Amino acid sequence: MDWLKDLFEKKIFEIGGKPILVYQVVLVILIIIIIIVVITLVRGFLSHLSIRKESALDRKEIIEENKRIEEENKRQQKEKEELLRKKEKEKEDLLKSRSLESKKDEKETVEEPQLVVNNDTSKVEANETVEESAKDSLITEKKDTEKTSTPTRTRALRYHILYRDSDSKWLIKKEKTERPIKLFNLKKEAIEYAKKLSDSQDVGIVIHNQDGKVRGGYSPDEDKGK
Repeated sequence: MDWLKDLFEKKIFEIGGKPILVYQVVLVILIIIIIIVVITLVRGFLSHLSIRKESALDRKEIIEENKRIEEENKRQQKEKEELLRKKEKEKEDLLKSRSLESKKDEKETVEEPQLVVNNDTSKVEANETVEESAKDSLITEKKDTEKTSTPTRTRALRYHILYRDSDSKWLIKKEKTERPIKLFNLKKEAIEYAKKLSDSQDVGIVIHNQDGKVRGGYSPDEDKGK
């Protein structure tokens, strides 16, 4: 054990006339290693917290986007229903006015004096013609109402992944809109985020190259099929 003690107490060099021993150098090295390990652990912990926070923000943005789309769909559906009710009311008013005119014509025809047989015959034919035309118009309007009331299914708007030269960013935007939903440094990140939106809303994705040409696409039905 004396040799080990002598080794640690051996002088390596001097600083300002003070000898620097082996055990002092070893102690400094151990302290530096401990500091490096602590810094590495702290950085890893902070990185983990940052990733969790970003994931929570992504989920929040997806939920808010879904709510906005749902509210927009409800508003459009309400406008369609109001327009349909308005058209039906207009048609009902038109039918009522025509029915009143027809009854008025019949009443005037009955009250007129029957002087000549030929005149009576022509009036009866005229009334029959009016009734037939009224029936035809009712049938036509009924068909138009059925066509109007039949709901038409509109194609859901897809998401597009595009490259923006001004800031070298990849962006996600929806069809028929100009404002991007989110920006990314990497194309892979943009595709992963767009797939989350696509799966949650059951809509497709169109992927473009840097030159703007379509490279491919993605549909939630592809994953369901797999």
